[in-house]
Amino acid sequence: MSVNKVIMVGGVATDPSSKFNDGPNVERMSFNVATSSNFKRKDGARDSETLYHKIVAFGRQAQEMESSELKKGDRIYLEGRIRYREVIPNESDTPITITEIVVIAFTILQRKRVEGNTQQDNS
Repeated sequence: MSVNKVIMVGGVATDPSSKFNDGPNVERMSFNVATSSNFKRKDGARDSETLYHKIVAFGRQAQEMESSELKKGDRIYLEGRIRYREVIPNESDTPITITEIVVIAFTILQRKRVEGNTQQDNS
């Protein structure tokens, strides 16, 4: 048995980009999520680290994200799986490995603050 599961809570760091198939439905959506963690260094000083994760959604999940109007600055909970793929950048013969999290389920926890107000998503 093997398990490939990611559970993440973070901030949407880039506005999502959608790719459409021949019809009106979203085929693929991608964006980045930032997560932060705090830790203590060897010298006792506190520090923090922010990581950016590439997120992709396909089919029904991409369509649901599109209809939820997910935006940069929203706080999101998501479940997914890790996927690795190789691409060859332009003008290069060396492939690079891209790590992505493929969305299985998501919930918008908090909308971006607008003029000092926080919009909650109660769905």
